[in-house]
Amino acid sequence: MKTSISKVIALAFAAMLISVASASAAEIIKFGTKPTKQELEMKVYAPDTTARAVYLCDYGDVFYQFSNTIGFYIEYNYTKRIKVLKPEGVGMADVSIIFSDGESVRGLEANAYNEENGKVVKTQLDKKNVFEEKVSSKRKMVKFAIPNVKEGTILEYKYTLHSPLVQKINDWVAQKRLPVINSRLDITIPEYFIVNVAQHGVFPLVTERKEDTCKFSVITDWGTTEALTCAARSYSVEGDSIPALDNEPFVWSPYDYQAMIEFEFSGTAFPGQLMKPISTTWSDVEKTLKEDEQFPMNMSCPYEKELRTLDIPEPATVEQRVVAMMKLLHSKMKWNGQRAWYSVDMKKAISTGVGNSAEMNFIMMSMMRKYGIQCSPVVLSSRSNGRMPMIRASLERLSDMVVRFVDGDQVHYIDASDKYAYIDALPADVRVERAKVIGEEAWADLSNLSVNQLNKTLNSTLSADGTLSGIKRSTRSGIFAWMLKRSYESESDSIKYVEQIMKNNDIEVESFSTRGVKDYGNRVVTDVKFTKTVDVTDDHIYFNPMIALDEKDNPFVQDKREYPVELPCTQVVNIISAITLPDGYEVEEMPQSGALKFNDGTCSCQYLVKLVGNQIQVLYKLNIGRQFFEASEYPDLKNFYQAVVEKNNQMVVLKKVQ
Repeated sequence: MKTSISKVIALAFAAMLISVASASAAEIIKFGTKPTKQELEMKVYAPDTTARAVYLCDYGDVFYQFSNTIGFYIEYNYTKRIKVLKPEGVGMADVSIIFSDGESVRGLEANAYNEENGKVVKTQLDKKNVFEEKVSSKRKMVKFAIPNVKEGTILEYKYTLHSPLVQKINDWVAQKRLPVINSRLDITIPEYFIVNVAQHGVFPLVTERKEDTCKFSVITDWGTTEALTCAARSYSVEGDSIPALDNEPFVWSPYDYQAMIEFEFSGTAFPGQLMKPISTTWSDVEKTLKEDEQFPMNMSCPYEKELRTLDIPEPATVEQRVVAMMKLLHSKMKWNGQRAWYSVDMKKAISTGVGNSAEMNFIMMSMMRKYGIQCSPVVLSSRSNGRMPMIRASLERLSDMVVRFVDGDQVHYIDASDKYAYIDALPADVRVERAKVIGEEAWADLSNLSVNQLNKTLNSTLSADGTLSGIKRSTRSGIFAWMLKRSYESESDSIKYVEQIMKNNDIEVESFSTRGVKDYGNRVVTDVKFTKTVDVTDDHIYFNPMIALDEKDNPFVQDKREYPVELPCTQVVNIISAITLPDGYEVEEMPQSGALKFNDGTCSCQYLVKLVGNQIQVLYKLNIGRQFFEASEYPDLKNFYQAVVEKNNQMVVLKKVQ
């Protein structure tokens, strides 16, 4: 995936070199001005008729200011105008602005415009309906609801974010969950602040950079006011007709490819002083975490008494000890479904027996240390949250944590909160490429730790009336086992699971049993006794010898693709099928055996079918050895899967012997 991301950044940087003159000259919409007739009459947004609303404009004007009282500060001036197209878009009237402690929201105004009896009616936001609240120890929120918003309304709001955090410039997110007709950012950075500016995403933004100046008023020690002028860099960033950021199939997180401008602060260079590097590294983040009481990586064990009574055979392996500790943990605590990298309230979690993922992992580490197992917390940004940068360190980019532990010369990982997972067989959302091991210099690749394998064996008998009766055994490991356990949580889920088997394979299930589905392990076995009706004519029988198809349809249906393909995991699927044929019939047509291979050989499919006595035997193996494919590889990947699907759907034709 490193290649994919680097190509995206390279394409984005190329776009930054284009002159702003090449962009469409979108007319600037001034706040408070009456909407145009075209805006009022808009019923749908033609480029995206599914859009519930559309940003008519999204503007940002950012610059540094100076005050003798507080020194430098940044003013972010934001203006947004939105057209509500469908009832589902009315929610855009409910606005929340989240900002850091020490910052403040000023000059907030909002309006709604509706056409009533041929006239435009403007409804203003009452300042009494603006509320501010604290959302965490370091974050605040201003929220308000713009009145009189309905389908067809045009709403707008503007505000200034006053920030003393001069060493952190907020990123400009041009692409949103709704389409944006015109996005524009203007920012001026004084020469005193050294900032790297980079464009990110697939959709190109047009950027112009120019040398500029900044002017500040400074009160001297003698009480006089003097004008200070310094060199500066100005950037104008514009994007027109930006598509909505959708959940693209086979993309871990759309945020990895979101069109935006990123600002990385690297230092200061004030007159008469040497350049002072100022950047947050992952070492800085580690230091912060180790000093944070909400990151209790060295907490005492709350279940020390219970650990002493664990029934572990001696001598026990590290794996046996870890499994026993996991069982103990889940007998004492229940996961509340919340993923986190920090503890919200550890004392409460222990006393109530309910905690988030981080709290359960911290407790797991405390038990490991009691048994002398070397362990470390591993913080990460989940797949759905977007990739974590290796250089641009920030606590804000974290969303989750797991545990790393050592067994001899082997390193393993575990998520103690997920009772369906196992050692190295992590939940899908935390199987990321980059995770930071706290306490060590190491980075961890969690994307492909386990062997993800599905083995199916089928033995069946075909009758002359077209009834196929048999038994299918499926053995799952890795992510296949994790997925089955999650869907088989309760009796009602097991019934649904059997119904899904019947639907997917077009069979009737006579009996169904499992082994390992309730255990803490990495292997699940299911046995299905089934019947299936195949096509029969007066003198022919038609059936698919695979019975339980691996790939019934091609998952890749797009003609073109702009994004890379990110599969959930590498995997191996093996199917062995043996079908005893009815007396009085002979084989008229057999599928062709063959081998398929993707370009670089990392993905392959072997299909072997043969007649042995009165049995048709099929040996099938699909090996997907890569998770990431460039967008340029998409046509070949699509063709590979299409060929696999065609192999899966080959038929046997039997003819009645005359």
